[in-house]
Amino acid sequence: MSNSEGSTRSKKEYALKYAEWGWPVFPVFEPNDDGGCSCGDSDCNSPAKHPRISGGRNQATTDAAQIEAWWTQWPNANIGIATGEESGIWVLDIDDRHGGRDSLQELMCEFGELPETLKSETGGGGEHWVFIDANTNVRNKANVRSGIDVRGKGGYIVAPPSVHISGRQYQWNKNIFASELQLATAPHWLLNLGSHRQKIRDQSHQLPDRSEKA
Repeated sequence: MSNSEGSTRSKKEYALKYAEWGWPVFPVFEPNDDGGCSCGDSDCNSPAKHPRISGGRNQATTDAAQIEAWWTQWPNANIGIATGEESGIWVLDIDDRHGGRDSLQELMCEFGELPETLKSETGGGGEHWVFIDANTNVRNKANVRSGIDVRGKGGYIVAPPSVHISGRQYQWNKNIFASELQLATAPHWLLNLGSHRQKIRDQSHQLPDRSEKA
């Protein structure tokens, strides 16, 4: 999964593009030159994924002047996007390190293929599938299936062209500067997976909960 604009656009330009779409953003710590988190904590438990600002995702904004100020002060800051009603999106977070792709394939075999929508490849080798948030019951849930989390109300994702602690860059599956934003509405079974009304039964072993960010 790759696109051609990633090497030529700044993080500020991406942040402003997301704001143009109505997605509130905020700055996130990036990796430092030594391979650690730029927060300076050698024991950081969420390296290159936690907010640079007080209030975190609750201070996310679409205000261009504020975004300009943040990424002028921290031009290399990673980009956080608030999920849920503020942005009108929710995200299916696939973590391949915990079997997420296999779990997704099992779900699609059981319930049907997912519609085409905007996707990113995460720096950790997983995927973010972005869907329209037409259901306010979609909240953060960890391990709805092994390696699959849901990022909805109260959560956030780290977005392209942010840099993972591994040094790999997050990338969209298309050039977002050369095409219109097109998002799918998730099928009913997938909405149930991310809602409080129902949790699709998972026969696999349970992993410890991960955090509300991806």
